[in-house]
Amino acid sequence: MINTIIFSIGNLGSKVISFIIVPIYTLYMNQQEYGLADIMLVTATLLLPVISFSLSEAVLRFLLTKEDEEEMVLFNSVIFISFSGIIFILLSIILNFIFNSIALVYLGFFVFFQMYYALFSQYSKGKERNILFSSMSIILSVFLLALNLVFLSSFDNKVDAFFLAQIISYAATSMMYFVVLKIYKKLKWRYYNSKVLFDLLRYSVPLIPNQIMWWIMNASSRIFIVNSSGYAISGLYAVSSKIPSIINIFTTIFLQSWQISAIEEINSKDSSSFFSKVANSMFSLLIICVSFILLILKPLMKVFVSDTFFDAWKYVPFLLLSLIFSSMSQLVGMSYLASMKTSGNFFTSVFGAVINLVLNFILVPSLGANGASIASAISFFVVFVIRIIDTRKIVTLHIDKVKWLLSAIVLSVQIYTQFYNYIVINTALFLCIALINRNIIFETLKKVIAKNNERRRP
Repeated sequence: MINTIIFSIGNLGSKVISFIIVPIYTLYMNQQEYGLADIMLVTATLLLPVISFSLSEAVLRFLLTKEDEEEMVLFNSVIFISFSGIIFILLSIILNFIFNSIALVYLGFFVFFQMYYALFSQYSKGKERNILFSSMSIILSVFLLALNLVFLSSFDNKVDAFFLAQIISYAATSMMYFVVLKIYKKLKWRYYNSKVLFDLLRYSVPLIPNQIMWWIMNASSRIFIVNSSGYAISGLYAVSSKIPSIINIFTTIFLQSWQISAIEEINSKDSSSFFSKVANSMFSLLIICVSFILLILKPLMKVFVSDTFFDAWKYVPFLLLSLIFSSMSQLVGMSYLASMKTSGNFFTSVFGAVINLVLNFILVPSLGANGASIASAISFFVVFVIRIIDTRKIVTLHIDKVKWLLSAIVLSVQIYTQFYNYIVINTALFLCIALINRNIIFETLKKVIAKNNERRRP
């Protein structure tokens, strides 16, 4: 519980600030500029696990189970990503001379500092410095907000300004981690251990294909959209993807704390009951939140973005549906990480990624950006179903099939009404979903009332 509260503070603060940045982007950047910047960000998310070998994930897992090897885990991870990161920067500089594109250099440094930030963040969590982890998330977001505002309002080249703000923010926050955690005291060659490094890589390397497959399902659609409709539509699609981030604030908070709980509870006798209760509760909360966002979607977009980006609302409904199945897939996928059977993550993600690519190839040319969001929703749904079945060998989930089916049907109708301005029907459908999932609402209210009563007692 305490993990959830701490992560909630950090993630809520950082995500709210990140959400506030979007109107700044739409104010200073046009659709083409934002579309190009987004494509570069998407490329960075693909390169990050490849260049870092996903070592940050291994660091957290090993620190939670092998505390006596802390210094060796940290030192070998830092040395490895430093070596791979420097090679990547040199490669980006060489490519800049060949293609005459400074953006490649920006990309190199951006990924380089992102690797350190990811590694130090996971090290902080592994050391149970969760307050520090949450504080740094907020500090990073404040840096991004301030520097984007200054650079975008001052620079003529908005894409350059965008990436300079990203690079400086991640570099500064990584340096703060380096000092506060006193990492410099633990970087000694006597901690080098090839066996420890091999064990870290043996755990992390199978995660790379999984993360690449996850990237395909989450971000590869941008490439299809650019090829089919250009950077302007890609820019609109990028803005529309920020709306689901409102809900993603809370799913990220929960999944971060759930990762630790899953590792601790995976071998307990009542793990099946525990995991099932969490899965059913999370689905109910997600479906209610998505339905509410759909209810206020258009008024929200009028306030949230400039007029030139308002049409982005058209791509939001299916992205919200995709968010539900993406979040549930990650929740179920924690079973693989907790049991150290990470190959399950890989094979299920491969299947989803192949479906996503095929559907993008078919749907984007005919349906445009909405084809991409539909492809994403379907592929995540498939991954979710496969993981539910496959993880039975680890932990059996007992889902409330009737409630889930009814909620999905009502939500599908609500998505349909978005395109016809049926405000009354839209409201009725939201109330219907709230009624179907009333148990989670009542449980939440009871907890809030109970806490209020405790505070009032002398």
